[in-house]
Amino acid sequence: MKNLESLLPLRKELVAVRATVDETISKSGSRLSPRFLEKEALEDHLRPALVFLSGRLCGAPPATLFPLAAAVQFIFLAGVLHRKASAADAKDDTLKNLILLGDYLYSASFRLLADAALQHLLIPLARVVQAECAAAAGAAAEESLEPPVIKKEVALLIGECCRLPGTLADTPFLGELHDFGLNLGMLYGLLRRGAPLSLATPYLAGAQAALARLPARPARRYLEKLLNSTARAILGVEAAATR
Repeated sequence: MKNLESLLPLRKELVAVRATVDETISKSGSRLSPRFLEKEALEDHLRPALVFLSGRLCGAPPATLFPLAAAVQFIFLAGVLHRKASAADAKDDTLKNLILLGDYLYSASFRLLADAALQHLLIPLARVVQAECAAAAGAAAEESLEPPVIKKEVALLIGECCRLPGTLADTPFLGELHDFGLNLGMLYGLLRRGAPLSLATPYLAGAQAALARLPARPARRYLEKLLNSTARAILGVEAAATR
């Protein structure tokens, strides 16, 4: 995503998450080249941004949002590494290093939440990891465009990025947050893999519908901007304004 205007109110928070990721990887002693975790701006910030924006929308305790945002980023990056491992040459040390660093980041995510006394979030996130691993175990050589696979590999984690801040705040619109995240995740995952627009656009409509059911607070406007940025960057269209 070239335009980061939707993320500007979160600049300090996103820089802090990135610093925590870099520090954690440094402590792992990994010998992997940084190129294995190079990502574009949207990929680098999407999940933590959703945690912070959803948390602001529902009034989650601010101190709980940073560990959650960093934890979901660890989980995302661990999945990236493990998928790269599935395509690596078994005779190359790169395979071992990809798997070890991925495992390290998974464990770091759970340790971070436990240290922040957010153990109750471990169960839903462990289910996400389990679904991702199940999808990876049955994966073909090329990335799948099947919606059930996209859901497991991409959308479930993005859905939890929106839902779990609502859990922390005990919000009455938990379902709407989850629906928005799942639809955004499906849209993003399908289009990143080159799916036809006919398959992806219903999820754009689903995200818009869920967004319209959320309270009209400033954070909702930024969620709308994030949806617009995603649609523009990949789909080439503007999501309709939320009324």
